[in-house]
Amino acid sequence: MANPVVSFVLLTAIALTAVFITLNVGAPAVDSARTGEGIREAESVMIKIDNAVREVAKEGLGSKRVVKFKSPGGLEVIPQEDVVQYRTESNVAVVDYLSRKTGKNILYMGGADVICDSSANLTMENTFFKAVLLKVNNATPLPSLSTKDIIISLTEKESGTQINVTNSTIAIDSNATLAGGTGFTELLRTGRGLPSCTSHAFVNVSNSISYDVYYTLYAGADFLKVDVRNVRTP
Repeated sequence: MANPVVSFVLLTAIALTAVFITLNVGAPAVDSARTGEGIREAESVMIKIDNAVREVAKEGLGSKRVVKFKSPGGLEVIPQEDVVQYRTESNVAVVDYLSRKTGKNILYMGGADVICDSSANLTMENTFFKAVLLKVNNATPLPSLSTKDIIISLTEKESGTQINVTNSTIAIDSNATLAGGTGFTELLRTGRGLPSCTSHAFVNVSNSISYDVYYTLYAGADFLKVDVRNVRTP
């Protein structure tokens, strides 16, 4: 049986580099040697960018770098997610379909089965898992928002088990009073057949702090990854 053709996506972010792979059934055969070389070139570019970002972060305010590289083609900037993406097709096995691995600060993923929809609430869904988050539009003044209410439900699709979440509070420094105030939520991008989907919440606690929360569902994952970033004090 011939190797399946794989659509290969590589992402580099501020703090993380990621590679995504998608099975495309019935796609035309591709030159695996040429594709493998493109993947290696893309990895090299992403590592170079990642190293430069780490150096600048270590040196602090005022530091900068100019990163020069030859693009292997297929590079795309996704500004909403602070990501540079590389995508191609390959029948070279890098990771198993709908699986993940890490190495050299790179996240490799197989598959692009994620649906991101914001027509009602914020829905992130793949083959196995569905998460529904509260949609709060950005407005002036900012509307009320508490992290307690952001996650509405989580569903394990194979069994049909749904959990209606009543408390998704995020406590900063173990302080639950910082869980909410005003803010908004949004999907960073929408569409189907994506390698990942990220919802962003901006939370402003009056006269105290503000911060960003990122909820991410990866292809094939049966869990939601939650990151708190950019904690700001007055």
